[in-house]
Amino acid sequence: MKLETTNRTHLCFAATTLMTALVLGCSDDASTDAGAAGSAGASGSGATGGISGSAGSAGSAGAGGRAGSAGAGGSGGAPVASTLAIAGVYDDDFGGGHEIDESVWLQGVSGSVSSFAVTQFDNDNRVLIAQNDDNNDFNPGLWSRFDWTRFDGALYFCQSLFDGASEADAVAATPADATDPTSTGCGGFGWSQLIGPEISSTYRDDFDTTHAVSPRRWLQSSSSGSSAFEMRRFDNTAEFLVARNSPDNEFNPDLWSRFEWTTVMGDLYFCQVSFDSATEADALAAGPADPSDPPTSGCGGFSWSRLAEVAEIFGSYDDDFGTVHDVADSTWTQTTSSGTSSFAISSIDNARDMLVAQNAASNAFNPDLWSRFDWATFAGELYFCQSAFDAPTEAAALATAAPDATDPTADGCGGFAWSRLVLK
Repeated sequence: MKLETTNRTHLCFAATTLMTALVLGCSDDASTDAGAAGSAGASGSGATGGISGSAGSAGSAGAGGRAGSAGAGGSGGAPVASTLAIAGVYDDDFGGGHEIDESVWLQGVSGSVSSFAVTQFDNDNRVLIAQNDDNNDFNPGLWSRFDWTRFDGALYFCQSLFDGASEADAVAATPADATDPTSTGCGGFGWSQLIGPEISSTYRDDFDTTHAVSPRRWLQSSSSGSSAFEMRRFDNTAEFLVARNSPDNEFNPDLWSRFEWTTVMGDLYFCQVSFDSATEADALAAGPADPSDPPTSGCGGFSWSRLAEVAEIFGSYDDDFGTVHDVADSTWTQTTSSGTSSFAISSIDNARDMLVAQNAASNAFNPDLWSRFDWATFAGELYFCQSAFDAPTEAAALATAAPDATDPTADGCGGFAWSRLVLK
């Protein structure tokens, strides 16, 4: 069963697990009754000291249709990233569904959908400002501030303001306290957890294809090119997701795919059960694959594909001190004019942005001991901190406290700034 607004103009949500799309709007059968959308609002002026230039107000809705998009932001605000870091499709821990992108935050719960038109966001300060849709059940036409944080590998959000009189009021609102979002900090309550597909991470399959799975899309990259599949719905209990093939894909553009996954003897496998379904409903109805013996059969007459997790920052980098860093599937190698140090990766946690590795016996410093590497993105650039370098055991390296990523350009890594990594 899906949840949808009474005028059928907004996104559909599933009752128990999120069943939403990154492409705005419902499937065709849920949109035929909608009227024309209202016109876009006028551009706003730049915010003084705000996150970015303020956007104009959203246009009013056409008869039975969705409100028009907000006008373009004005000049004068601080620069803002073009990609929202938390864009994607999520469940929350109260049975609600969320679809978030750079233009709108949609929330669906108990048969009702609320819409918030995004006017500005700041990935570094983890804040998003939006105007409540005129059709929302609560506080229509007013302004909201959303704060988000990551804690112990999980993503949380707090709607720290929901009834601001103006965009400026939302920008100026006191941020939620992220000290312990699991229990407090959001108006006297805990923050809400946003839960994406449980297999969200980065992997390599046995055919050397890289799979980057996020709440927003499934991206497959190989030497012959890349294909993207935009998330529409997922079910972590039934272990499947449905996505729309990107219009830029070489094969089956704009059609629909269903992916299933399973774990056998500690190994993760996936099967793209459908790759050319005509509609979302067709993809949803496809399969299921047979998970009884994925290493040998069950996926359209073939075996399933095994996925081995790799560090999401794999690649070759320079840092600001002349060191070359090669992050591969199983090793992190650092090369300078004075020699090379190698670290054998034993554990990866992309949700926590960290990995643990054993120092090679041939390393000049701390041979055979253990290291922990943490990474973070700040102002659009990648930084790392070797937060442990002489831990006696793997467990001790894993237990090392995460460094402070508030401002990696200034401090947080053992009293020093983090090291910037520039992709070669």
